[in-house]
Amino acid sequence: MLQRNPAFEDRTPRRILRGVDRLADLVELTLGPVGRSVLIDRGAALPLVGDSGYAVATHFDMADPVAQSGVQALRHLAWEMSRDFGDGAATAIVLARAVLAGLVNMMDAGYDPQHLGDAVVRRAKAIAAQIEASAVPANDIGTLRAVATTAAGGDAGLGGAIGEAFHSVGRAGTVIVEAGHGVGDEIETRPGLHFGSGWLSPAFVTDDALGKAIYDDAYILVASGRIDRFDEILPMLEVFSQRKKPLIVVAGEVAGEALATLVLNRRKAGALVCAVAAPGAGDWKAMNLGDIATATGATLIGDESGHRLADIKPAMVGRARRIEIGRNHTAIAGGAADPQALEARMAHIRGEIASARHLAYDREQHELRLARLSGAIALIRIGAATKPALDQRLEVAKRAVAATRSARAAGVVPGGGTSLFRAAVQAAEAASGSETELMAANVLAGALGAPLRAIVSNRGRDAAHMAGLVAASSDSSSGYDAAGDRITNLHAAGIIDACEVMVEALTRAVATAATLGSVAAATASASKRNDRGAA
Repeated sequence: MLQRNPAFEDRTPRRILRGVDRLADLVELTLGPVGRSVLIDRGAALPLVGDSGYAVATHFDMADPVAQSGVQALRHLAWEMSRDFGDGAATAIVLARAVLAGLVNMMDAGYDPQHLGDAVVRRAKAIAAQIEASAVPANDIGTLRAVATTAAGGDAGLGGAIGEAFHSVGRAGTVIVEAGHGVGDEIETRPGLHFGSGWLSPAFVTDDALGKAIYDDAYILVASGRIDRFDEILPMLEVFSQRKKPLIVVAGEVAGEALATLVLNRRKAGALVCAVAAPGAGDWKAMNLGDIATATGATLIGDESGHRLADIKPAMVGRARRIEIGRNHTAIAGGAADPQALEARMAHIRGEIASARHLAYDREQHELRLARLSGAIALIRIGAATKPALDQRLEVAKRAVAATRSARAAGVVPGGGTSLFRAAVQAAEAASGSETELMAANVLAGALGAPLRAIVSNRGRDAAHMAGLVAASSDSSSGYDAAGDRITNLHAAGIIDACEVMVEALTRAVATAATLGSVAAATASASKRNDRGAA
């Protein structure tokens, strides 16, 4: 068993703060439109240029194991912000350092760390509510572009494309980014239900130029199992053939005699049919088929539902105003979904998203399912001249999409650290209660100006002077524009942040700092550490 040596009492918070300070000093450099990058040593691997709080936090270590525990706590905080919102990691780290420093100073003056930490958390929640109340909706394309550009590190081209994509799909739609094949960015908007699989034979194509099977007023049979006997689907094929209506078969698998006979009927008799591969694999295939059935008003045929192909009736087949089926893509528009069943299905998927918050792949797949059912999808194909540049832009785009999605959901507030700074000033002016509550208000009043001060300092200006000018302005939207080096109306200048990002950065940073500040002892392995790039 490894021997563990404890570090006791008042030395522990200070040692933790040492690690937090060293990391936050580097992260501060990345804040704002004139923030700088940090060169990160990775041992034998090539150095990495980090231009975000998350990138810096991921690769920074301390040799002192107690100081390293502070670094790890902030690394986790940065990871949470990046995972959940795609933005705000640097702000959260800078806030956490400032709050922890204030708490440690108060503890040195004799205040109880637990009571003080609890008071700071309570105050932070009140300030968060105040910020939320000040948010304005992010519905117009200008606001969406501004949020995306800020989250994309000032890349106006990328931010503009993301803002345009969000505006084009509306509040019910979603935006997806993927690697493109050119230098520029491209946007494709797809209304209706889409999935990435298509016809099982080119014989089903009705439009040779497009390579698609395209039908209006189509009927859709959805089955979760394997269909390989033609007599299983013959009754439905005869019914819709007599009605001169197309029948689309979407199943877990269509093969053997069933597929061969469908192809033959299409080629020889011009039958209005098409067999489509179900999207996904395993459990995801079953869920996707259930979504397709719900979206088209079909009854899912299979073991899960208890319905057999032999028992199928015309009323169990779904319907769509139009369906376009390509080799690797299917689009269904105007599905005959039952509104209540559709809403119930989407509510269930939202629950799955909440349950999968720590499983990135599962969460993304459920979000894609929800997007398919709820509205249009905008696909942004990211371009770049080189593979490393493409990888970097793709990662930035994903973060910016997450931040813009958050802004669309909960509104926006003035950027540049202004919303946090103004809320802290107002909270300090209205502070009341016990001495501990007053001290907690003082800690936050000083700490919540840290992001603004870092942005001003990165511009090379006097942070205290600029903070004073912002505080003196009666316009709640007035703040410091670092790119223009001026005090201005930030909403008008397009310098805005997603409200939810700022609120979560505040509450999570304060909770992290309060936890670290209340630590009385820390244990570390007595074995020698082997830290690459440790400070």
